[in-house]
Amino acid sequence: MGTEPHIQVYFKEFMKIYPGLAQYHKKLMDGVVKDGLVQTPSGRQYCWPNAKRFRNGSVSNATQIKNYPVQGFGNDLVQLSCIRAHRRFQELELRSKLILSVHDSLVVDTHPSEIETVAEVLSWAMTDVLDEATDRWDYEFVLPLSIEIETGENWLIA
Repeated sequence: MGTEPHIQVYFKEFMKIYPGLAQYHKKLMDGVVKDGLVQTPSGRQYCWPNAKRFRNGSVSNATQIKNYPVQGFGNDLVQLSCIRAHRRFQELELRSKLILSVHDSLVVDTHPSEIETVAEVLSWAMTDVLDEATDRWDYEFVLPLSIEIETGENWLIA
């Protein structure tokens, strides 16, 4: 077979577009082999005590190790957004209730008279969370957050 598989071409091109990513991944892999753990910018840690480097240079559980800081920190931001929204709902004495978070989404049982207010609160809670996260964790964010707000009679419809 004379051509590279599509996935290898894709990853090579991806790394050209984001040149610092390969260095970041190498640093993560070196750290987990040395210390057995990965840490999010918020300080949450996940251990890989048996991580090892293979002869070809790759590291066991590499995909999970690479994903953890991003997925874990994203979850930290969603949870902080939930706290911010809940507190603001209480301050405004809203009847609407934050029901749950699903991945990067918040589900709210919204009283019909509060739809506009809830949308404003969620927008503030989720997009301005970066300011609070920077204060809490001294982490500089490069990109802004944006959100989409959908409404419907129930979650399935929304």
